[in-house]
Amino acid sequence: GYSVGDCYNQKTDNNGGGFTLADFKAEIDAGHPVFLNLKGHSIVGYGYSGSTIYIRDTWSSNTGYTPTMTWGGSYDGRKLYSVSVVRPNPVSTQPTAPTGVSASDGDFIDKVRVSWNASSGATHYKVYRNTSSTTSGSTELTGSHESISYDDVTATPGTKYFYWVKACNSTGCSGFSNSDLGYVQQIPLLPTDVVASDGAFTNKVQIAWSLSEQATYYVVFKNTINSTDDATALEYEPTATFYEDEDVTPEIVYYYWIQACNSAGCSDFSSVDSGYAASTVAVPSPPSGVSASDGTYTDKVRISWAKTVGAAHYEVYRTVTDSPPDNGATPLTDEILVTTYDDYTTEPNQLYFYWVKACNDAGCSEYSEPDMGWREVYYIYLPLIYK
Repeated sequence: GYSVGDCYNQKTDNNGGGFTLADFKAEIDAGHPVFLNLKGHSIVGYGYSGSTIYIRDTWSSNTGYTPTMTWGGSYDGRKLYSVSVVRPNPVSTQPTAPTGVSASDGDFIDKVRVSWNASSGATHYKVYRNTSSTTSGSTELTGSHESISYDDVTATPGTKYFYWVKACNSTGCSGFSNSDLGYVQQIPLLPTDVVASDGAFTNKVQIAWSLSEQATYYVVFKNTINSTDDATALEYEPTATFYEDEDVTPEIVYYYWIQACNSAGCSDFSSVDSGYAASTVAVPSPPSGVSASDGTYTDKVRISWAKTVGAAHYEVYRTVTDSPPDNGATPLTDEILVTTYDDYTTEPNQLYFYWVKACNDAGCSEYSEPDMGWREVYYIYLPLIYK
């Protein structure tokens, strides 16, 4: 673990050389033992008292045995000729891996900022990046970075990266730190699942849509014709994914679009959906087109259905048999405003039947026709061991 600073051989002053007793004492005071080269043998000097020096003669391993000799004299009849001096550099160890690694999540439109806690003994750091959560194949972004933050200006908007940091000094680098996921802010994706209510209310049209990642606010557009040209932007900025348009006339059809926005800009217009307020509200019919995913996802079952006239919201139910739930059964979740639902409470190797009701202030429909769905299962094959 030592690195060598000085290493040399020099004749002693009793042999025509320049290495003196004072030089010997200086080395001992500095904590450096001195090789003493005698005629035909080498020993180690480790202390002194006046001109008497304390030695290890290398013939005895008994630490209680403390032979001495006079500087410039002889030991065991062997004359002192020279010294060999080795001065190690101060011992330095590799720093530990940095802690507190944090990569910004869409806070900037031109970079990902990576920061971490300082590691004791570190003189510089190395930052690594990968698109998967493994250090294998990761890219080293900087070879010698002295501060405890780094701006990755080469990150591609729309790509999520895992970041690691190593702490380094002259002896080497630590292992990889824990990772953190970060990304550059990009213009949000188009909002999906836009649904405007058809006759669910007498005094408003309710518009709902699915969350758009990285959106910090939304803008709702409205027109009386199916065209975004001259569409009116409604004053709407909260991060909620629904809006109630109360500036409506019953039985007049309106067209709605959504834009998802953040500091980087706004998405294009979403797909359009039309909606209207009714003169009177009746209980809606059961939803049609119910479809549950068949092993498409490893963590959920996705249920979707067709928009239902008169629906203000929907309720999703689940059974393990092809029989509708009992009256009064509790839905998986109530008041779903869009026409999709992700069920994350499923178990592997289990088939489910899904049913949907359409509801408004007048009541809820009967159950829809069901559809069967399940989540994908990973199988692990273990080898058989024969004895």
